[in-house]
Amino acid sequence: MDRDRPYENFAPALWHGYRHLFPKVAGLLGYDISFFFKSDSTFENKLPGFVAQNADYLICADIGGFLKTQRTNWQNDLSLFRNDYLEHRQDEVAVNAERFYDPDSAESIFHAVWRTVAELLSMFLESRFTASNSIRRTPLKHRRPERLMWELHFCAPVQRPAFTKIDV
Repeated sequence: MDRDRPYENFAPALWHGYRHLFPKVAGLLGYDISFFFKSDSTFENKLPGFVAQNADYLICADIGGFLKTQRTNWQNDLSLFRNDYLEHRQDEVAVNAERFYDPDSAESIFHAVWRTVAELLSMFLESRFTASNSIRRTPLKHRRPERLMWELHFCAPVQRPAFTKIDV
């Protein structure tokens, strides 16, 4: 029995959902996030424009910091493991690949990916709500593990920019 196979199937599936399917959903909501997955220099060049373009209606005050943290904490590592180790078997990446074959590490990466997608989709969706609806974080004292970190609430009407669908 090949004990590595489940991990080698898991990482590409997770990366495909994050890298290829998530941008399509974001594009349907009017957000071009393709630069999230580019080189560090392209990401750093495009990030200020994305932040400036969306600052008026995204509920995260520091979206730039959030995205940088995700790239540093897990996104770049998962990308290297999937692209440079599983797909192309580059020796220099093999040194750091062992940790991806650990159940705790796999679970941790899964949680990081789905939480990032949930956080960003919540922000993107909220920007498309009617003027008197919004999403807010559920206060820590009211959170339960089986519930989401966001909740729908009614608020004073706010002006929102017009919706523009982006084809990805």
